[in-house]
Amino acid sequence: MIGDRIRTCRLNTVVLLPVTDDNSLNPFITERIGEITLNVRRYRDSDLPQVLQLFYDTVHTVNARDYAVDQLEAWAPLEPDEKRWAGFMRENISYVVERDQQILGFGDLTEKGYLHTLYVHKDYQGKGVASTLLETFEKEAAKLDVTTITTEASITAKDFFELKGFKCVEKREKYLNGQVFVNYTMMKTLIPKSVK
Repeated sequence: MIGDRIRTCRLNTVVLLPVTDDNSLNPFITERIGEITLNVRRYRDSDLPQVLQLFYDTVHTVNARDYAVDQLEAWAPLEPDEKRWAGFMRENISYVVERDQQILGFGDLTEKGYLHTLYVHKDYQGKGVASTLLETFEKEAAKLDVTTITTEASITAKDFFELKGFKCVEKREKYLNGQVFVNYTMMKTLIPKSVK
């Protein structure tokens, strides 16, 4: 289908190009849609202000279709706990995807394979940013001999994770800042290197 994307990887860069129904590159569509280059790198402490702004903006726009205003405010308050965020982003395996020094997405994974966060800028949904981050975390998990990645997916993110091979283990009600949220415990079993 026109608009589907393939990734061409060169070192630490991912280039997304439009493809046709037969999965061949279509130069005419490339001109019209354009090309986006995504750089994946480790999180740095100096990224925190952009990460927090991205988190707030994304939750209050993208997740607004699935959650009430009170829930959004509890989930992503105007004044986040910067110390807590700085701590887990530094402590975990954290990456950002950027373009022209603007962070388009971020996430963090614990050494035990728990995908703690995965957020994409509200204006870059569906452009391969989340997929790029997830692939990066799967490679990191493999390096640690982690065979399963788990996450707590929002209503909004559930379909994305299912498309990426995650299975829903449990629908849950989570309590946060006086609000109740529906989310899903999801799990993906990774194929060991020796089997690939």
